[in-house]
Amino acid sequence: MAAVIEFFNSDCYSGPTDRASNLRKTGNHNGVLYDAFISWIEQSSERNVAFWYYSRMFLYYGPLLELFDISTSHVLGQAREVCYILQLLTYAHLNFKNYFTETFCHVVNFLGKWPLAFRKLLQKNCAVNLSGKKGAAIEMDAFVESEMVQPLKSYVTGKRRVISRRLCIGVLCFAPQFFLASLFFQSCPQNVFQMGIQHL
Repeated sequence: MAAVIEFFNSDCYSGPTDRASNLRKTGNHNGVLYDAFISWIEQSSERNVAFWYYSRMFLYYGPLLELFDISTSHVLGQAREVCYILQLLTYAHLNFKNYFTETFCHVVNFLGKWPLAFRKLLQKNCAVNLSGKKGAAIEMDAFVESEMVQPLKSYVTGKRRVISRRLCIGVLCFAPQFFLASLFFQSCPQNVFQMGIQHL
């Protein structure tokens, strides 16, 4: 927001005549404002190194967050992998060692360690769509938090601590198994289950 205000007050901001002519040509102001914004960023970055550094916030991190949200809501596994790879730079720069280590392990796993079939399985099942609407999926860990952990926490509220510890230990022990089982069931063809039921 500060960058937009600074751009609005700068000399690079296009005047009313430029905006009016672009509006007549294209039906909007996007082209002339975009060109002026890019030239403002280039000029300001040449004059001030601090501006160049802070401009990374809205030129790099903002689109990265948007890409992650879109890839999650539309279950785009390859786009999520791109986000994980690009996050490595962010976490290394900010010195977030735990996040960097976790992301690095995940990148190494899906790029080299896991079999291709398992990687494709995770790409297609990286999010859960509870409503069935297009673009309304949520992350798997958000699903576990909202649909399993939160109901258990609200159930346990007011009970003795021993019961809550046992329930939390049960969730921690069995949640990964439920997650892998759900991945397996979603990836198998339906006739596999029908054949299995017939043999029971």
